[in-house]
Amino acid sequence: PKQQEPAAAASPPPTPTPPPPAPAQNTKNTMPRLRRPTAHLRNPDNTPLSEDNRDRLMGLLTERATKTLLMYCTETNQALFHWLHAYLREHPIPRDGSWEEVNGDSFLRGLLNGAQAVVRENPSVEDLYNNTDEQVIDPRQVAQRIIEIRAQIAEEFRKDLDDVKEENQWLLMEVLMASLHSMDFMECTDDDCGVNN
Repeated sequence: PKQQEPAAAASPPPTPTPPPPAPAQNTKNTMPRLRRPTAHLRNPDNTPLSEDNRDRLMGLLTERATKTLLMYCTETNQALFHWLHAYLREHPIPRDGSWEEVNGDSFLRGLLNGAQAVVRENPSVEDLYNNTDEQVIDPRQVAQRIIEIRAQIAEEFRKDLDDVKEENQWLLMEVLMASLHSMDFMECTDDDCGVNN
């Protein structure tokens, strides 16, 4: 009789491949941020400080637009005035820092991502004695109004900046005329000026 060959050792069952890792959950509720233009998109005629100047100008426009809205609210919406004034005090637009902070993007992003708030016209009065109506403030709408006002102020600035060249010429002419007048006065003697003693 034939001898039976020993059975080959049973191979272990294949290990299951692990599932692909789940995508990381974005715990922060943030919007994708726009990046500065890359080097090949920048104007080659810009000075080294042009981007910093632009950031400061945008920050100034954002601050002016916010204060303009505050001025409107003093007569029309006291609740929004107090809420926005407190927000501006807690989140000022700095003169120095990252470009997002200096140009007002962080300020506006905080409003656009902010939750609605319920406020009263006079928040300094205790709730027990405050009989004014409650009002819901939507920070996103506030940010959109600030952005619209900022665009209007920017257009006014643009028109004013068109006059800078002419104003520079007038200033130089005024200084030149004043210096010529003072030189004529110093060179003028009593006899030349027709002054008799």
